[in-house]
Amino acid sequence: MVRYMGQHCTSAELIANLVEMAKEVMDDARREASSNHRSTGASRPSTKPSPTTAPRDP
Repeated sequence: MVRYMGQHCTSAELIANLVEMAKEVMDDARREASSNHRSTGASRPSTKPSPTTAPRDP
C-alpha cells in the first residue's frame, strides 16, 4: 500500500507539473502573438479581398 501511495503522489505531482508547463506554454504563445501583433502594426485580418485579388469589371 505504501508503494502504491508513493507512486500515486508522484503521478499527481507529475500531472500538476504538466498542467503548470501547459499554462506557461500558452502564456508564452500569447505574449509572442501579442508582441508580433504590436511590432508589425497588424490589425485583425481583413475580410475584404485585397486589390490584387479582387475581380475586375470587364
